[in-house]
Parts: sequence; structure tokens; C-alpha cells
Amino acid sequence: MKVLIDATGIVNETTGVGQYSLQLLAALSEIDNKNDYSIILQGTLKNSHSIFTITNKSNFHFIKLSIPSVGPKKQFYFYTFLKKYKHEYDLFHCLNSELPFLNTIKSIVTIHDLKYLKYPQFFIHFSKLKLHYLKYTIRKAVEKADKIIAVSQSTKNDIIHLFEINQDKITVIYEASNLELYSNYEYFNTDGLNNHILDKFFIKKPYFLYVGEKRPHKNLIGLLQAYALFKKNYDRWNTFLVITGKKYSGYSEYLVEAEKLNIMNYLIFTEFIPDEYLKIIYSEAEALLLVSFYEGFGIPILEAMECRTPVITSNISSMPEVAGDAAFLVDPNNVQEIAEKMNSIMNSDVLKETLIKKGLKRVKGFSWGKTAIETLEVYNRVYKP
Repeated sequence: MKVLIDATGIVNETTGVGQYSLQLLAALSEIDNKNDYSIILQGTLKNSHSIFTITNKSNFHFIKLSIPSVGPKKQFYFYTFLKKYKHEYDLFHCLNSELPFLNTIKSIVTIHDLKYLKYPQFFIHFSKLKLHYLKYTIRKAVEKADKIIAVSQSTKNDIIHLFEINQDKITVIYEASNLELYSNYEYFNTDGLNNHILDKFFIKKPYFLYVGEKRPHKNLIGLLQAYALFKKNYDRWNTFLVITGKKYSGYSEYLVEAEKLNIMNYLIFTEFIPDEYLKIIYSEAEALLLVSFYEGFGIPILEAMECRTPVITSNISSMPEVAGDAAFLVDPNNVQEIAEKMNSIMNSDVLKETLIKKGLKRVKGFSWGKTAIETLEVYNRVYKP
């Protein structure tokens, strides 16, 4: 079987869809030396990127094109590429919620989330035309694909509800911790090394941690309000709040809220953190706070658990599905409840250890090896020579 994969979501500072693409391809390269894979990447990707560590696999080939990861131009580029080369491939898998409109190859699409469609109010900086285009391309992808991979049951339910797609067409395949790829990165539980990494990013202890891009649906304003309430009513430890991740263009309301709450002196913004450092930053945190209004999956939940860090996350969307009983589940609209859970974790080593043990057990149920095996099963079901 000759498989063409759209992995243009992989960028130099890889997050989100790019991490899914990177981890899936790395895991596929470990389990499959029979099928032939051609991977389309963005031409701007640095040769030092982690994806190129699998170049020693003779059945994996990379095609770097000057092609955007999303948008109308991508449709044109793929049309011209497939028109020329479509007869060379048996199967096409797009890893980022989109398929070429004129594709005639048997196809699979991975849908990560439908946040733009379920919560357009969070994307006020998007034009109506852009939102309409996203909705149109995702609808066309789920209708045209021979099979759909959803990264959670929650996402599958959204696809069925929004597009009236037959549930039998959709297979749920879970993601895993992104830090799994760096499992050979030795974690020394010593103050010397850990403090060196924390100092590199100007992080002060003790601290709570948020990992993710700074987007409206992530509920950063609610997170800051909960932290301010915790500071006011409970904080005898002089804690800080570390907020990682890229800025979202045009969105700064959370900074206005932080100024209003008078907590800016306790906030530490780190921007993007490479995964090899992120493992230590997780491990030194008091707890991960992921209280989003919506997540397609919620990988930081598993990353924190892998690093022995307690988790406070939302009781809606996909987050309970990922966290199980190994985290505190809270109403993301209830800042008092979030603050109380933060206080509970700070006050009880026994509670903290219980959450850590449950988290370590929970994270073992997810692996990129399992993701790759289940994805390959979908390939084999769709491809029938």
C-alpha cells in the first residue's frame, strides 16, 4: 500500500495538530516497514526538526512543498499535485481536518475539534468569510472521506451532531502524551538541574501551570479570576501562575483582566517551551490548570500525569474522557470551585499523592504506539486492492 499523508500542520515550533502529526508518523515508522509512506511537509520546515529523525526508514519519504497548512491556496496546490501524481498512491490521509475538494484517491481525514463551528463567539477576530470557509472545508472533508478519525468520543459526537454523519463512518482513536517522544530525555529529580531549567524561563516556585496557546476558548480569563480568588482567600505559600504557549493574534483581553485583578506580578509568561524542557516544568508545578470551555482531546492532561503533576480540568467536552477519575473535574464557569480545588491540592500531600498515583495509572492507557496501530487498522480497512 502506498500512502500519501498531508502533514503540513507540522511547523518549526510544533504544537497541536503538528504534534499529533509528528507523534503519529514517528510511531507508524516504528511498527510498519511494509507499506510505503510519502509525507508532504511545508517547505519552510527546518532540517533539524524532529520529524527528520525517521529518515532512516527506507519506506518513509518526505516531500517538502511551498504549501500553506490551511486555506484556499492549499486547495490549489493539492489540486495541481494530485492531478500529476494521484496514480502513484493508494490512500490519502489528511492529518488536519481538511481534504482536497477534487481528490479522487481513497481518503481518510483526522478531525481534531470543531471549536470554530461550535463556539464562533470565541473567534471574533475571524472574518465571517474565514469561518464560513472553515465550516465548508470541514463539511466537505467529512462527507468526502471514506473514513473519519476523531481524536475523542466528544469530537465524534460533535461531527455527528453538526454534520449528520453516519457514526459508523467515524473511528475514535485517542492521542497520547507528547512527551512520550522524549521518554529517553533523562529526568533527574535534583534541585540543581531542575532549578537551572526553571531559571532559564524565569520561573519561580511554587507555581501552578497552564500549558496551551492563549486563545479565548481556553478560558484564560476564568483561570486568572480563579487564581486571583485563590491568592486573596487561601494563598499562604506565595504561589505564582506560569502561563506557557504562543500568543493568539488579536487576543489580549486576558492581560486586561490580569491588570484589573492586580495579579500581574505573580504571572510568569514563557511563550513556547520545547518539549525537552517542558517535562521538568510540568514536574515542578503544584498542579496543571486546564479549565477550557472546549478541547478536542486535551493532551496537557496526560503530559502532566506522566510528569507526576496533579490536574484540575473542566468537567465538559473531552476533558473528563481523558482525565477519568485521576483529576479534579470542575465547572469552568465556577471560579470559586477552581480556587477551592487549588487550595485542596496545596493543603494536602495525601490528596496530591493520590492524584499523582491515579494519574500515573491513567496515562498508561494512552500511547502513540497504540494510536499508530489503530490508525494502520483504519488504513487497511479503507484500502482494499
